[in-house]
Amino acid sequence: MARGPTDYTASLEESFLTAIVQESRSVVRHLLVHTEAVRVIQPKHLSVNPSRWVLESLISRGWDINQHDADNGTGYGRKLLHHVCDDESLVSWALDHGYQPDACTLDHSCSCPPLLDIVALKGSVVTYKLLASLGLPRGSRTLHLAVNSCTNSSSLRMAMVKFLVDELELDVNGLDTLRSLPDHWGSALCYAARWKSGHEEVVRFLLERGANPTLSSDGRPNAVQVAESSENQGVSTLLRQWVAADLSWLKLDVHTSSW
Repeated sequence: MARGPTDYTASLEESFLTAIVQESRSVVRHLLVHTEAVRVIQPKHLSVNPSRWVLESLISRGWDINQHDADNGTGYGRKLLHHVCDDESLVSWALDHGYQPDACTLDHSCSCPPLLDIVALKGSVVTYKLLASLGLPRGSRTLHLAVNSCTNSSSLRMAMVKFLVDELELDVNGLDTLRSLPDHWGSALCYAARWKSGHEEVVRFLLERGANPTLSSDGRPNAVQVAESSENQGVSTLLRQWVAADLSWLKLDVHTSSW
């Protein structure tokens, strides 16, 4: 039975991805020269093993470095740097070779978050500063996504959170949205508390910078409740101790004032 165009496209994608993962340059060159791989390869396919030689090979065969992923009905597909922004050198290379970052609007915040938000999630402070210097806007979840990826073992991610709070002065009590949306948790603290373990360091940092663990909106649970639900004992204990300490100081202040 002859294979349809969908099967052919899927086969090309699989072959190309396998060649990238195995770093088989001869296979990549063969697919680009003798098949329609250039037509079917999307930016998202390059995230499996991003490298300069793959991009150079694609561009030499007419691949558009500024194309979008297929949007699959979402209305806006992601571009190359959304997938490779954790590689500082590749970001610089792409910008030097004609890549034009789009200023994604917040209308596409779920299907295609602003690029700076993705950099906050997985990129470096250097990359963030570079792209911000081009005038790109950030979204409503820049700090939230940085906190989300900030495990206790990641100094790079913690550096991003400190940069966003201490240098850019992002609001530690800012909400991701005023209404409930899928995978939106509320405050930055909630994005740390949602995980079953880890994130104590970033939670402590946010608390020291004034984050409110009892803040909630639109009926969503606050950080204390999220930590209990996720059974993150470390974060839950830290938040409860902080709330209790705040209440103790409040009672002491009221008692002192009455004198």
